[in-house]
Amino acid sequence: FSSATYFLAGEAERLVVGKFVTLTVLGCFSLALSISAAATQVAQRILGQVFFPMISASVRTGRDLAARQFKKVRLILLVASGCMSVVFIGAGNRIVLLLLGPRYAMAGWMLQLLGFRAALDLFTSATTQMLFALGTSKYAAIGNLAKLAFLAVGLTVAFSMFGFREAIWVLAVSPVFAYIPLLSGIRTHFRTVFWSEVTTFASLIAAAGVTGFIYKIVVQARFSY
Repeated sequence: FSSATYFLAGEAERLVVGKFVTLTVLGCFSLALSISAAATQVAQRILGQVFFPMISASVRTGRDLAARQFKKVRLILLVASGCMSVVFIGAGNRIVLLLLGPRYAMAGWMLQLLGFRAALDLFTSATTQMLFALGTSKYAAIGNLAKLAFLAVGLTVAFSMFGFREAIWVLAVSPVFAYIPLLSGIRTHFRTVFWSEVTTFASLIAAAGVTGFIYKIVVQARFSY
């Protein structure tokens, strides 16, 4: 059930977005989505093939050891996801121009938001793996259901009352709704790492917010001249 909800939460957006936009916009969206996903694939594979077996063995040995290893991995992922969010938010337009050319300039602002979402997904994946290592997947399933519900309501409201840009904002923040149940699971089953988890997540959001604020100031200053 957890795997099914994960698949639906990740793939349903393509079907929904494709129903409301033109073929040109859908193509730019797909390109931005592919670039942001490519940035996390290697890290996600390392988490699945290295971190998960390591933390599973640590849990069997003792939760204190598992806590120390999780905190180390969490700091590494904070740096990686933080750098990813800063690069995508601050240079998403330039990345698109460099890789795809000016014809696909529309994908630039999409990559900024979808890149931030990819950073969130990378950050939260370690929490999911940690709970899997503890022997529970219900929090991931609940999180995916919460994300699906948010996407269903958010995308409906965005497309009916606002527009495509607001819909991409809905996609960008959707991982937060999947993460909240994971935090509850960490607090229940692994309380010793709960506050470090909250602190590092807040640090990631702060880094993205500061980057977005600086980017907005730079863009406004450029247009004012």
